[in-house]
This record gives sequence, C-alpha cells and structure tokens, in this order.
Amino acid sequence: MPDDSRRAPGSTQRVAYDTLSEGFGPSFSGPLTVVVNAGDSDDPKAAAEQATSLLGKLGDIASVRGTAFNHIGDVSLIGVIPASAPTSQATKDLVTGIRGQSAALHKETGAEQPSASSLTGGSVLSPRLTRELIDAVREQDSAHSLKRKRRLSHLTGREREVLTALASG
Repeated sequence: MPDDSRRAPGSTQRVAYDTLSEGFGPSFSGPLTVVVNAGDSDDPKAAAEQATSLLGKLGDIASVRGTAFNHIGDVSLIGVIPASAPTSQATKDLVTGIRGQSAALHKETGAEQPSASSLTGGSVLSPRLTRELIDAVREQDSAHSLKRKRRLSHLTGREREVLTALASG
C-alpha cells in the first residue's frame, strides 16, 4: 500500500513520515521478515546464523536483525531492514535477491526458505497485493458498474484515497 510519502507536503501525515525517514532512514516503514525452515538441518541455530550471514552480504541492506525461533527450534524469523524506501526499485531487487538465496542456503546448511512466500513485509506484499487488486477490478463486468459505484459510496474517504492511489499505480 502507498505510504505517507505520497501525502501532500505540510500535511501532518507527511511531516511525520519525513521526520521518521530523516531520523531512521527511508526504509523505517518497510522492514522484511525472512522465514527459514531449518528442520532438516543438523544444527538449526547454525543454519539460521548462516542465513543471517548470507543475507548480510546482499546489497541495499541497512541491517539484519538476529533470529527468533519457534518453540520447537526448527523455524526462524530473520528481520531485514532495506537501505532503500519500501516502494523503490532497489528494495524490489533486494526482495528478488533474498528469494534467490534459497538454493545457496539449502546447499550450505540444509535449511531452506519453504517457498517464495517465505519472505514477508510491506515491501513484499505491496506489489503483489496491488497487482491482485488491479486484476480483480479489471475482471469486473461492466454491467456491474452501477452496483460497484453504490458499494464504493459506502467507503470512508481514506479507503477511497487508498483505492485511487492503487488504481493510479
């Protein structure tokens, strides 16, 4: 979803966004979470540490946070803060790069990212969610346009603003 960087300059939302971005960097609102399944690894903790190391070698990363394990100790979460803004091409490239590390991670540790969806966060969800919303709207039959208009009239101003921003790309 669009962030407050698209708000009008001087608006309270934009001032807050700019203040946080200046203080914490452009990626403060778009952290990523990498899920690593280390259940097949001989040493899940070492596998998670290796995954953290592999992630740290990728470009456009401001920081990689330590791992957190599930109660069994075979699945870990690793926090990644991109160096770029959540909607930037550099962050999209980083997401692709992280997904591309799955084979190297498995080869070196026996652990794996279970699937492409094993990476989450706003920067990951926004492009996919946006595309799905646009496709769903395009598939609507024009005969339902009046019905759609009535449904849209019940949305809040913020909801209409978000949908307008999504439709605008």
